Amino acid sequence: MLLFSCQTSADDIELSGEASVGYDTNPAQSHASEDLAFAHIALGAVKTLNLEQSDLRFALDGWYHDYEADNDSYRLSLSSAWSRPIARDRGLLTFSVSGAIYRDALVPADARNEGALTLRYDHILNARDTVGLSAEVRRLDYRNPSLPWSGRPGSGSGRQNSGGRCKPSGRQGPRRRSAALEQRRNDQRSTIALDATHAWSPTLSTRITLAHARNASTVALESYDRNGIGLLAQFMLNNAWRLESGLGWSRSDYSHTQRRLERRDEELNAALVIRHRRGARELFCSLDWIDSDSTIDVHSFRQQVAQCGMAWSF
Repeated sequence: MLLFSCQTSADDIELSGEASVGYDTNPAQSHASEDLAFAHIALGAVKTLNLEQSDLRFALDGWYHDYEADNDSYRLSLSSAWSRPIARDRGLLTFSVSGAIYRDALVPADARNEGALTLRYDHILNARDTVGLSAEVRRLDYRNPSLPWSGRPGSGSGRQNSGGRCKPSGRQGPRRRSAALEQRRNDQRSTIALDATHAWSPTLSTRITLAHARNASTVALESYDRNGIGLLAQFMLNNAWRLESGLGWSRSDYSHTQRRLERRDEELNAALVIRHRRGARELFCSLDWIDSDSTIDVHSFRQQVAQCGMAWSF
């Protein structure tokens, strides 16, 4: 979810928030699921310090999902980022450190603590084009023992995880036998991404992103390599209205599985958001769609999420 915020002086603390309601057809991203309505709230605070030739930024933010049943989820994160202009102010170098906790009543296998180091460089090529390169190493310590592949596909990839009443695939067989096979795992995910933004006009811009991620897990079945591409377009209808659309594709290869359990997931996703700004507030409605096709049928799924709400800052 994106939080809307406005710039204030560096001596102030920037506060932002978001509240929305929506409908999710597959909150567990499982092969068989139930539709659920939800309410969502997010809050954030940012403090920026201006140093001699750089900036130091501290941020605290979190969100909470309230679903129809007692299967809610929440996330709380704390981060700091140091940034400095270079290359005659045409480039910006940023190094950040972050930590987070995520809890999920629907899919306990996804509950985790996280820590990450991120390095990013943005460079202005000309009046219309900018490029960016980012690299991240993220540690994910999962809190609950679980069976392999019992969480959401690629859980912890950065996209929001939701909750609900439905049960995720992978929880099969008698409880006693499953409990004996459950393991607690730790993952280390390394990601590198390259993006390019082009302004076609003062009102239309696009960004294309290429990304590669490698997940190394203490549970061999959870290790994978993922390649993906994404396209985002933003169109300013006028000073108040903005339209955003996105399209993406990714492929995940679980290379450490046994031959008879060889798994490969291909995912298509699309998104559409319309925003209306009214001073420090912004009204929005969004539609998200995911179609994931796995060589193991029980891990294929489809998901559609619709929501509307308001974001604000002060």
